[in-house]
Amino acid sequence: MKFTGQETFPRQLDAVWEQLTDLAGMAKIIPDLDRVDEVDSDHLLCRVKPAFAFLAGSLQLRFSILERNPGNHLKILVVGKKIGAGLKLQITISLAQEKDTTCLSWEAEILERTGLLKPIGNSLLQATAEKVIASTWASFRLAIMPADKAC
Repeated sequence: MKFTGQETFPRQLDAVWEQLTDLAGMAKIIPDLDRVDEVDSDHLLCRVKPAFAFLAGSLQLRFSILERNPGNHLKILVVGKKIGAGLKLQITISLAQEKDTTCLSWEAEILERTGLLKPIGNSLLQATAEKVIASTWASFRLAIMPADKAC
Protein backbone atom coordinates (compact mmCIF):
# COMPACT_ATOMS: atom_id res chain seq x y z
CA MET A 1 0.00 0.00 0.00
CA LYS A 2 1.40 3.38 -1.05
CA PHE A 3 0.57 6.95 -0.12
CA THR A 4 1.92 9.93 -2.04
CA GLY A 5 1.62 13.66 -1.84
CA GLN A 6 3.14 17.07 -2.32
CA GLU A 7 3.53 19.84 0.19
CA THR A 8 4.69 23.41 -0.28
CA PHE A 9 6.25 25.58 2.38
CA PRO A 10 6.89 29.33 2.25
CA ARG A 11 10.43 28.73 3.50
CA GLN A 12 13.85 28.33 1.99
CA LEU A 13 14.85 24.77 1.16
CA ASP A 14 17.68 24.68 3.72
CA ALA A 15 15.25 25.49 6.57
CA VAL A 16 12.88 22.71 5.49
CA TRP A 17 15.78 20.26 5.07
CA GLU A 18 17.15 21.14 8.51
CA GLN A 19 13.79 20.43 10.15
CA LEU A 20 13.29 17.16 8.23
CA THR A 21 16.69 15.79 9.21
CA ASP A 22 16.58 16.90 12.87
CA LEU A 23 15.17 13.69 14.32
CA ALA A 24 14.91 15.15 17.83
CA GLY A 25 12.80 17.96 16.40
CA MET A 26 10.78 15.58 14.25
CA ALA A 27 9.98 13.46 17.30
CA LYS A 28 8.01 16.41 18.68
CA ILE A 29 5.55 16.27 15.78
CA ILE A 30 4.85 12.53 15.81
CA PRO A 31 1.14 12.05 16.53
CA ASP A 32 0.35 10.32 19.85
CA LEU A 33 4.00 10.39 20.98
CA ASP A 34 4.39 8.88 24.44
CA ARG A 35 8.16 9.11 24.86
CA VAL A 36 11.50 9.26 23.05
CA ASP A 37 13.89 6.45 24.04
CA GLU A 38 16.89 7.21 21.81
CA VAL A 39 17.78 9.77 19.19
CA ASP A 40 20.88 10.60 17.14
CA SER A 41 21.51 12.03 13.68
CA ASP A 42 20.37 8.87 11.85
CA HIS A 43 18.02 7.07 14.25
CA LEU A 44 15.01 7.75 16.42
CA LEU A 45 13.47 5.20 18.77
CA CYS A 46 10.20 6.20 20.39
CA ARG A 47 6.89 4.93 21.68
CA VAL A 48 3.49 6.11 20.60
CA LYS A 49 0.06 5.35 22.03
CA PRO A 50 -2.08 5.53 18.92
CA ALA A 51 -5.81 6.05 19.31
CA PHE A 52 -6.67 3.25 16.89
CA ALA A 53 -9.61 1.00 17.70
CA PHE A 54 -7.75 -1.93 16.14
CA LEU A 55 -4.46 -1.42 18.03
CA ALA A 56 -4.55 -0.89 21.80
CA GLY A 57 -1.53 -0.02 23.93
CA SER A 58 1.81 1.39 22.92
CA LEU A 59 3.78 0.84 19.74
CA GLN A 60 7.56 1.13 19.48
CA LEU A 61 8.74 2.99 16.37
CA ARG A 62 12.30 3.00 15.05
CA PHE A 63 13.11 5.58 12.37
CA SER A 64 16.35 5.00 10.46
CA ILE A 65 17.67 7.32 7.77
CA LEU A 66 18.72 5.07 4.88
CA GLU A 67 19.71 7.73 2.34
CA ARG A 68 20.50 11.39 2.74
CA ASN A 69 21.36 13.66 -0.20
CA PRO A 70 21.46 17.09 1.51
CA GLY A 71 18.84 19.51 0.27
CA ASN A 72 17.46 17.07 -2.24
CA HIS A 73 16.49 13.55 -1.15
CA LEU A 74 15.79 11.63 2.05
CA LYS A 75 14.81 7.99 2.54
CA ILE A 76 13.67 6.68 5.93
CA LEU A 77 12.77 3.20 7.12
CA VAL A 78 10.20 3.01 9.93
CA VAL A 79 9.81 -0.23 11.86
CA GLY A 80 6.93 -0.45 14.29
CA LYS A 81 6.39 -3.27 16.72
CA LYS A 82 4.46 -4.34 19.76
CA ILE A 83 3.57 -7.70 21.19
CA GLY A 84 1.66 -9.52 18.48
CA ALA A 85 1.93 -6.88 15.74
CA GLY A 86 4.45 -5.21 13.51
CA LEU A 87 4.90 -3.08 10.41
CA LYS A 88 7.61 -1.73 8.16
CA LEU A 89 7.27 1.29 5.98
CA GLN A 90 9.59 3.30 3.82
CA ILE A 91 9.30 7.05 3.34
CA THR A 92 10.96 8.84 0.44
CA ILE A 93 11.10 12.63 0.33
CA SER A 94 12.36 14.88 -2.47
CA LEU A 95 12.78 18.65 -2.24
CA ALA A 96 12.99 21.45 -4.79
CA GLN A 97 13.29 25.22 -4.38
CA GLU A 98 10.97 27.49 -6.38
CA LYS A 99 11.70 31.15 -5.58
CA ASP A 100 10.90 31.58 -1.85
CA THR A 101 8.96 28.32 -1.64
CA THR A 102 10.11 24.77 -1.03
CA CYS A 103 8.22 22.03 -2.86
CA LEU A 104 8.32 18.66 -1.15
CA SER A 105 7.19 15.42 -2.79
CA TRP A 106 6.79 12.37 -0.61
CA GLU A 107 5.89 8.71 -0.86
CA ALA A 108 5.22 6.28 1.99
CA GLU A 109 4.95 2.59 1.28
CA ILE A 110 3.90 -0.08 3.75
CA LEU A 111 6.39 -2.86 3.10
CA GLU A 112 5.14 -5.36 5.65
CA ARG A 113 2.35 -5.95 8.18
CA THR A 114 2.54 -8.78 10.68
CA GLY A 115 0.45 -10.28 13.46
CA LEU A 116 -2.60 -8.30 14.48
CA LEU A 117 -2.04 -5.73 11.73
CA LYS A 118 -2.07 -8.26 8.90
CA PRO A 119 -5.85 -8.91 8.81
CA ILE A 120 -6.78 -5.20 9.04
CA GLY A 121 -8.67 -4.22 5.90
CA ASN A 122 -6.95 -1.89 3.46
CA SER A 123 -9.75 0.68 3.59
CA LEU A 124 -9.52 0.98 7.40
CA LEU A 125 -5.74 1.12 7.26
CA GLN A 126 -5.82 3.73 4.50
CA ALA A 127 -8.29 5.97 6.36
CA THR A 128 -6.21 5.72 9.54
CA ALA A 129 -2.95 6.40 7.71
CA GLU A 130 -4.41 9.44 5.95
CA LYS A 131 -5.39 10.96 9.31
CA VAL A 132 -1.91 10.38 10.72
CA ILE A 133 -0.28 11.81 7.59
CA ALA A 134 -2.47 14.94 7.65
CA SER A 135 -1.76 15.47 11.34
CA THR A 136 1.98 15.04 10.84
CA TRP A 137 2.18 17.56 7.98
CA ALA A 138 0.04 20.07 9.93
CA SER A 139 2.42 19.78 12.89
CA PHE A 140 5.44 20.05 10.58
CA ARG A 141 4.05 23.29 9.13
CA LEU A 142 3.76 24.75 12.63
CA ALA A 143 7.26 23.58 13.54
CA ILE A 144 8.93 25.39 10.61
CA MET A 145 6.98 28.63 10.94
CA PRO A 146 9.22 31.56 11.87
CA ALA A 147 8.68 32.68 15.46
CA ASP A 148 7.36 36.08 14.32
CA LYS A 149 4.62 34.36 12.23
CA ALA A 150 3.37 32.00 14.95
CA CYS A 151 -0.10 32.67 16.28
